[in-house]
Amino acid sequence: MTSCKLFSCPIANSPCLPFDRMQTPEHTEGTEGFIWVQAIKSNAAEATLDIKIRDHNKKMYEARKEFIRHAVEYVQAKNPKAGIELNITDVYGNIADALNDDNRKCVEYIFEAMKELDIEPKDIAMRGGTDGSFISTKGIPTPNYFTGALNFHSNCEFMPMAAVEKSCLMTLKLVELITK
Repeated sequence: MTSCKLFSCPIANSPCLPFDRMQTPEHTEGTEGFIWVQAIKSNAAEATLDIKIRDHNKKMYEARKEFIRHAVEYVQAKNPKAGIELNITDVYGNIADALNDDNRKCVEYIFEAMKELDIEPKDIAMRGGTDGSFISTKGIPTPNYFTGALNFHSNCEFMPMAAVEKSCLMTLKLVELITK
């Protein structure tokens, strides 16, 4: 078995969990990828880990999945009598990967609506939007536009009423533009 060179590991030459804590959501930003143990459910007979992997770089995304595969192989080798299963399902993709010349109009509508509403666009790669990113992997681009929320994915996430109003106006403007 080969080890994944992407992440540090306290066991020499072996993939394992825990992985590098600096590769978790709270220690990354922008387009940096991460691995997030979202849930652990267990009892005396079985345990389930729900792990989310995100990366804006497709090659790094695949490397993170490979790291998890290697970690599972390592645990299986150390516990040959255990029934260990690995199920990897791609549920998060990059919306930008779904855009092409034939379907880019959805993004153009967003910029046109912002211009008409005198909103200054800030074109950034999102670190969220799981539903939209999944739909985009099916060939239907679903770009995000602002919500105005702050402190995403924390227990202090909130959205000021002024942002709610502006986001609502944005949605109405998009409907108007698309139905013309």
